[in-house]
Order: sequence, then structure tokens, then C-alpha cells
Amino acid sequence: MKPTKQQKQSNISGKNKRQKLIFDSNRLVQTKDFLWQFLLLSFSSLTNSFTNLEDLSNELFYEIFDFLDFCHVYTAFSNLNTRFENLLNDPILPIRISVSSISKSTFQHYYKQIIIPYQHRITLLHLSNPLIIDRIFSPISILLEFIRLENLSLCNIESKYFKEILNYLVSLPCLSSLAIHCTNEIQDKNIFYQQIFRLPALKYCKLSLEGNAKSSALPIATTEFSSIEYFIIIGNLYMDELNTFLSYIPKIRRLSIRNLCESSKKHIEFHPLVLNQLTHVSWTITQLNFDEFESIMKILFHQIQVLYISKKNNLVYIDANRWEKLIVSHLPNLRLFDFQYKHYFNKINHLFHDDLFNKFNSSFWFQRKWFFEHHIYYDRDKDYVIFYSINPYIYG
Repeated sequence: MKPTKQQKQSNISGKNKRQKLIFDSNRLVQTKDFLWQFLLLSFSSLTNSFTNLEDLSNELFYEIFDFLDFCHVYTAFSNLNTRFENLLNDPILPIRISVSSISKSTFQHYYKQIIIPYQHRITLLHLSNPLIIDRIFSPISILLEFIRLENLSLCNIESKYFKEILNYLVSLPCLSSLAIHCTNEIQDKNIFYQQIFRLPALKYCKLSLEGNAKSSALPIATTEFSSIEYFIIIGNLYMDELNTFLSYIPKIRRLSIRNLCESSKKHIEFHPLVLNQLTHVSWTITQLNFDEFESIMKILFHQIQVLYISKKNNLVYIDANRWEKLIVSHLPNLRLFDFQYKHYFNKINHLFHDDLFNKFNSSFWFQRKWFFEHHIYYDRDKDYVIFYSINPYIYG
């Protein structure tokens, strides 16, 4: 059995690139009969050499367990016989748990029978029920030691628990993926950003933080830097915060910000940063003028290869000549340009928009295989035009 465990260990370390399927607890029937039928149907087409499910090898059961939420595995296989008990209790087997809409009594059973006894083996934890999140990360339960936890997703969490949870996450040596969605407004987001930057093994981070209030200023990072490579922010980030924010994540590869906002400051001083690994940038821009946008692209993002931008109601953003000059002079590595623009207008001036869009049909755009279309929609309340890229990822 040693070769089996060694192979299993390679899966834990992340070398196995196969995507795992996590069954949500409200979509999978939690019965032993269902899983027995699932297993028989899955493998009857692969071999005719066994007559009983128990004839399957331990290796094959390990693969089966990889595709299932551990709560369902435990429900189906615990207390069957010694062999399955040994499989479930094998310390090499990683445990993934995804819990959303379940009753309080069911969760209490999971908590006592699975989460507490198997806490040292949990590698994935996805929670979307506020009561469950509160139960697991309450001061009473915070002593739980998720020493192998790699992937954590908390949806519908209240901001009052956010700081305490982040203080706890700093102690987790293997946490590489974090997704958090807060349900209420956060007054000072930078306090939480600083805590996230201290997570020792974090590679992927997705934050959905409500609130429009301006945060206290972050200092430029000089000695402490984050290991984050993929960062998605669903919420406001202001222009004067961007430079400082990026100084903490020098290893960033892909950056996505929904709502990049203009600053109240008249003059913004950008500090020089080296972001050589950053190749993909995605912006959803609200009130940022094109001059400010050009500045950050020239200074901070000249090395990028993929740019997605979404904007509305600012005609300067569909000036084809300005885009061409920016790309030729300051974005030499850009190979994929995905552009979405929406504009509300008066029916009388739609020909004016046609003329602007036609300028994206020059040889510059054709040579790069960047093609666009636009459609006009007439509505009772608003008439608008949408200008967008056509299949940019096929040609890119």
C-alpha cells in the first residue's frame, strides 16, 4: 500500500492538475444507496472483472473519494466494515467539505462527527451559510487547527467576523486560495487588505467587499510582501490607492478590479514598481477619465499581454486613434484586447456613434485580429449602444 499512499501524497501537494468535482450538499442525495448506485454505474462500463463493489481496489476508491464531498463519503461509507473504516481514517486521504443550505441539526452532526475529528486533514472548506461560518469561526471554535487547509471560501459573511477570521488565517501554513464575500459595508478596507497580505502561502485571492467609503492610506510596502499571484477585487479601488496596493503583491500575475474609481486628489504620484510577472489585467471602470487611465497603463502596466476593459458613458474611451497610440507606444506585448463599451444616447445622434466605431476597422486592428461589433437598443426608458470585441480569446 505504500505506492498508493505516495501517489496520494502527490495529489495533496498540487501536482495532480485534474480538476476535482465538489458536490454541493443541497444537490446530492445523502444516502448510502445513492452512492452505491453511483459507484456501480460509474465503473460498470470500465470493467467486467468484478461482481461485488468490494472487489474494487483501494486505489480506485481513493479516486472515487477525490470526486466527492467528504460529508457524503462519510455518510455513505462509515460503519460499513473495517476496510472502509480504515480507508476513511487513512491520514493520507485529503478531506474536502462544501456546506451551504443544510439544517442546523444536520450541521451539528457534521461538526461533531467530521469537522472536529478530521480537522487536521481538511484541505478544502467552502461555506455559504452565515450561521455555519459563525459556528466554525466563533471565539469558542477558533481553536480548531486546519493545518492542511489549502482552499477556503466564505460566502455571506458579516464584516464583524472578518478581522477575527483573518487573524486566525495567518496561522495556517498551507492556505493558498481564499475567497470571501461580505454582506455588509466595510468602512476601512485597507485594514483587511493588510491582514490578507500577511497570509504566508496565499496565491489566489477573491474579495467581494461592500462599501464606498474611502479607506485610510496604506504605506508603500518596503519589507513585507505578499505571495499572491491572482487577485480579484469586486468593489471599489481608487486610483491613488492602486500604486500602494500593488507594491504589496510584486508576484502578481493576473489582476482583476471591478470598479476602478477616480481619485479626489488632483495630482497622483506613482512610485516605480517592478511587476514583470503581471500579464493579465481586467478593469471595470466607473468614473475614471481616459487621461488617468493612460497614465497608469504607461507607468504600471506596460508589460501586460492581455487587457480586458469595461466602460460606459465616456466617448473618449472609443477614440480609436488614442487607443492605437497607447498600444503602439506603451503596450508592446499586448496580444489580446477585450473591450466592452456601453453608452446611453439620443436616437438622433446614433450616426455619430457609427462613425466612431468604424474607426476601429483600420489595418492596425485587422493586423492584430482584433475585431468589433456594435448594436443599438431602443428601450422605453433609455436607448443605448453596445460596442464589444468579437471572439478575442480565439484569435489571442
